[in-house]
Amino acid sequence: MVDWQTTCARSGKIGAMLSQFDWSATPLGRPADWADSFRDTLGFILKINHPMLIWWGADFVQFYNNAFDRMAEPFLRDVGFGVPAGRLWRGFCEVIDADMRWVMSGKGSVQRDRQFVRTKVDDREVERCWSYTLSPVEDENGICGVLLVCRDDTSDHVATLALKSRDTELARIQYVGKYGSLEVDLTSGFRNERSPEYLAIHGLPPAERYETHENWVRRIHENDRHRTEHTFIKAVQGDSKGYSIQYRIVRPSDGKIRWIFANTQIERDNSGRAMRLIGVHSDITDHVSHQTVEQARLAETLDLLRCAVILTDARGHLIRLNRAAEDLLDRKSAVRVRHNIVRASCSTADRALGAALRLAAEAGASAQSLLVKLSHDEDLPMFAHILPIGGVCSESLPEASAVLAIFIQESDLIRDAVGLLASAYRLSPAEARLLSNILGGRNLPEAATELRVSTDTVKTQLKAIFRKTGVNRQSELIMLASRLSAPVLGERISPGTFMGG
Repeated sequence: MVDWQTTCARSGKIGAMLSQFDWSATPLGRPADWADSFRDTLGFILKINHPMLIWWGADFVQFYNNAFDRMAEPFLRDVGFGVPAGRLWRGFCEVIDADMRWVMSGKGSVQRDRQFVRTKVDDREVERCWSYTLSPVEDENGICGVLLVCRDDTSDHVATLALKSRDTELARIQYVGKYGSLEVDLTSGFRNERSPEYLAIHGLPPAERYETHENWVRRIHENDRHRTEHTFIKAVQGDSKGYSIQYRIVRPSDGKIRWIFANTQIERDNSGRAMRLIGVHSDITDHVSHQTVEQARLAETLDLLRCAVILTDARGHLIRLNRAAEDLLDRKSAVRVRHNIVRASCSTADRALGAALRLAAEAGASAQSLLVKLSHDEDLPMFAHILPIGGVCSESLPEASAVLAIFIQESDLIRDAVGLLASAYRLSPAEARLLSNILGGRNLPEAATELRVSTDTVKTQLKAIFRKTGVNRQSELIMLASRLSAPVLGERISPGTFMGG
């Protein structure tokens, strides 16, 4: 068994206090006279780096370890060690005093969470929050002491109170400002949680606090549904840190159409994977301007077009996509969006596209339309038809302004142009077949091989096509075909074309 002096020497500050204390003046007497059971219990708690305290004997003489000393020092100071604790704890916490007597009377252990301990320190009222358990310590004669194992939860309690206060204030702000919040857990699917204010804005009952993603989509106005859900999904799947959007809902509570403005942030892990989306929704119906209504009409009109339409700012940053453009990008074809900038997949075409965008932006409304071939030479052609437009404010990015429109024509639209040209200019079947090969990216020798005629024959047919259509070069013929399949006619688009006059 370890002797008393060794125990003291190994026990830091508390060990020094044990060895220097005048125990002969206490009911316990000198340490040499202490019971072995008490020595063993005291030696045990002195080794533990967790706040522990013992009340020993009928007078509840108090001992504790270094961890408890650090935790309780502002309360007990040096007066709490080796003294009867009854009156001491009645001054600090009557509940602990009563619990201690309960255990000593043989009625069992006690556990309490976040019990307040109040006292004065330097003439200041100090309040701490402790969680503790009290257990009896027994020897051959029965209960001889009480062991307290304690934890200071003051910081956690203060943080909880602050959080509750913050939540209360946030709820008040949402109520007054008519804002609603939502949180979407993206780690496994889309698990939503919506605030009461959000539910009120969207006309939902309290039971819809955890509304499914599918129910949210169904509530969106049918003309805004695809665009809104696509914006959400692409933001989550990409590298976006958030997005803003305006869209209409049909409110379930009364069937009314309401305009919603949503502003979101997306939290990602170190690998860039989306973990959580936090959003704020507001009902802006009473503040919707004529311009916003016209923007919605623009979106609906663009979504009806077969041709992919991309609106960008002067630097090529994406402002708006129509549905055909969204589908085109989803297929990862000859064009893509990277870091919110429209790019061509082919490096040569990407340089040409960037140059054409810069040229169109610099020239402004006076610029002629520009044509960029996006696909590889061996592919069926895909063209980007770039046109400058007047500033069109985007409802999904209110602070941005679209100044360029990119119309992307896929091969099926070019094929439609063959029929249109053949009908409009009365081309013969042989001339129409040659036109199809030229628009398909073949040169004259390749077209002759494909059509199983001589090169001289295709040259003669091409001259006939030039004569009938009024053009002089193959590039002009391709431009003519692209115009026929584009959603607008003419060299430029004015703001009035988009905004209904």
